[in-house]
Amino acid sequence: MFFKDLIGKKVLSQDGKLLGYSRCAVFSANHRRIVALLCADAEEEDFILPLSPRRNIGDALVMPRRSSGKVSGMPYSPLLKQAYTVQGQFLGCVSDVRLENLTVAAIVLGDKELPADKVKAYGDCILFDLSPKSERTARGRKNATEKEPIRPAVLLGRTLRYDIKSAPDKLLFAKGTRITPDVLRSAYKHKKLVELTAKSLAE
Repeated sequence: MFFKDLIGKKVLSQDGKLLGYSRCAVFSANHRRIVALLCADAEEEDFILPLSPRRNIGDALVMPRRSSGKVSGMPYSPLLKQAYTVQGQFLGCVSDVRLENLTVAAIVLGDKELPADKVKAYGDCILFDLSPKSERTARGRKNATEKEPIRPAVLLGRTLRYDIKSAPDKLLFAKGTRITPDVLRSAYKHKKLVELTAKSLAE
């Protein structure tokens, strides 16, 4: 099953009445699983259709009862998001997502798929770590002994397009900040390197 297959499906009541259509997916907080569909009725009023891996998904979805309750996660569409490696290499734009029991199995970029376990961050773009596991492990051991992070040349000189916070109410870097070695060190200290990478590459 693919992400696109879930969008535009009819949503029916148990007595066969058309309630509306699915229009977006609600992902879990880590974007690894679809937990519900955001649907709309004829008056464009939104409602939620919870999903579970045990649910059969056919040409239409039957809803036991209409729900407007909140679910964890947010409506989210990965389509057309840009994808990069953690080194900053552009991989393409997301054309679909392959699902297995509503869990993200792979990200589709044009005519190729990248395994979901290679995803390191979801944000304004999607970051992949495509280095071999042995290299990642060796690099991790090396970095553990270093006092400073490796400074990716691709980030230096870039400008942040979004704020980065170290806590909900504490601004770490403001939008427009130019990335310098000091900024990289601070991001490393606050465990914000991945977010810094994503928000400096966003279009």
